[in-house]
Amino acid sequence: MEQTIHRAPGAEDRALAVRKLDEALRRGMGRATTVVERVMSTLPHDAIVRASAATFTASDTALTMHVGADNRWTFHPHAFGQVAEVCASKGTAYLAALREGEPWQRTMLANILTETLHHSTSRHLVRAVGGDGNGVREARGFLSDKYKRIDSRPVVEAFIQGARALGGEPYDASGMDTRHNIKFIRTDIREPAPGEYVAFGVEQSSGDFGGVAHQIRRFVVRLWCLNGATVEDLCRAVHLGSRLSDEIAFSDRTMQLDTAALVSATEDVVKASLAPANIDAECARIGAAAAKHVDVKRAFGPLAASLTKAELERAQEAFSGPDVVNLPEAPTVWRASNVLSLMAQRSDLAPERREDFERYAGALLKAAA
Repeated sequence: MEQTIHRAPGAEDRALAVRKLDEALRRGMGRATTVVERVMSTLPHDAIVRASAATFTASDTALTMHVGADNRWTFHPHAFGQVAEVCASKGTAYLAALREGEPWQRTMLANILTETLHHSTSRHLVRAVGGDGNGVREARGFLSDKYKRIDSRPVVEAFIQGARALGGEPYDASGMDTRHNIKFIRTDIREPAPGEYVAFGVEQSSGDFGGVAHQIRRFVVRLWCLNGATVEDLCRAVHLGSRLSDEIAFSDRTMQLDTAALVSATEDVVKASLAPANIDAECARIGAAAAKHVDVKRAFGPLAASLTKAELERAQEAFSGPDVVNLPEAPTVWRASNVLSLMAQRSDLAPERREDFERYAGALLKAAA
């Protein structure tokens, strides 16, 4: 365990912060490389499907959607959740249970989905990947025909180039089948309050299969413990556009234009995110939070509606507890913010909830300014 600081910080403390950041960069490089390679190697195969033309069949292991003789898809759990929502918005749990049940239950599920869609006039964008060599792809998105398609590869490339131009280095990344998050951090260390060493970075997250907007956010890391808070939402692009043509090839030009516009916005936002004036403003915000004392009952008041009862109790317990290594020592808004960003590191949290907690931590800092 690191030594607790109850004294004026000195050169050795800053040296320790430098080592902490170096260690994090060494760990993060591999994760970032893996996620970026995964994004760059994945380009969805798109098709517009009329609901009334879709037929589902079930086997002992899979649910397959057929449109005509040559178009077949199995379903990733994410895409199945979307088709279940279309067919029975209040019965998705029941449909999911049928999918995981006995063969006869999957057969019944296939009949339910087929009959429901046959009585619909809707059209859907099916985004799929891979293929088994027999013309069957895995659907990862079952989306509205107004879903704005983006090619994530040039967007990620623009983000990385912009972050590197500002002195950023790969810090962390996470990737799932349907979403990704990539973080770059500047290696210059700031001290917004005595003994509190931090570094600032920028992150990009998106998903090509619905449910995740393209987002760029600025974050701050407390280097004693590597707690990270999202301090600013800088860009949010929702995947909603004009209705797609039946012939998806007709829409490729639109996708290219939409992607180019998002690439341009990404370049501008990343450049502004780590500009010296903006970093100075964030340091002042942290300094204000580190000077603002608060009692445990009020520490998380602004987020009471966003936390479950158990999460709130856990946060209050940590705020009142003895930990002065992973958390700032004084009972301030800065300590409360770090409680939430520390909770974000729990291994049992889903990536989406981890991002929530990092944003909650940043919200407390913003409210303190």
